[in-house]
Amino acid sequence: MKDPYENILIGNFLYSLGLVIGRRFPDKPLPGVVNLLQQTPLDGPLGDVLLRYPGIVRLIEFKRASNNSDKESDKLDTLKLSLENEPALQQVSRAIHWYVESSKGPLDWRTRVCPYLDFAGGQSPPLDFQAFTQSLAETVGKAQAEEFPDALIQRYLDAVAAFSGKSGTSSSGLLVSVGQDGTLHYIALESIRELRQELQVHRQQADERSASIAQERALEHKPQGKGLSL
Repeated sequence: MKDPYENILIGNFLYSLGLVIGRRFPDKPLPGVVNLLQQTPLDGPLGDVLLRYPGIVRLIEFKRASNNSDKESDKLDTLKLSLENEPALQQVSRAIHWYVESSKGPLDWRTRVCPYLDFAGGQSPPLDFQAFTQSLAETVGKAQAEEFPDALIQRYLDAVAAFSGKSGTSSSGLLVSVGQDGTLHYIALESIRELRQELQVHRQQADERSASIAQERALEHKPQGKGLSL
């Protein structure tokens, strides 16, 4: 079995994540932003995929074990050095920044998923691809508040981007949400830094729609009273 290229793994991950979220939370429309940064100005400074849902941010790197480039090892060394005296940012990193490595097996391909800080050997046990996707879907669906203050997350993303001397570089995004009538809505964003404000607005709309659906279902299942006969 050949080692699949990163773009194949990324495509299957995004499809699987959407499928799991849709099936796990059918009555809870979740506005989210998926930025595929591969082959964009932010590919080098940040990573391959940046996910933003209300309260949740994930920066994910996809690599093949057969790739002999030292780029990721050098990036990891620089990251560890910059976070050496930043325990709060280390905590943020292990929660939001992930490393997905694929390798070929005798009959199929294998994956190893762990926090980016630990991909060269660290304190966090690795996950497999399916467990990571399921866990992320559960986290997104059950999020009630931000995991970390937005300013702290932005500090971390800026620190990662600064490695390539492109801390001011940005990338556009596309916010996808589901309206009350079930239609899809797309909002183009000039910068991924605009996402927090837009997500707050659409999270409120999503919560209102979920409450409306729950109310409609309660009325449908409410026993109908029998009329009195004289």
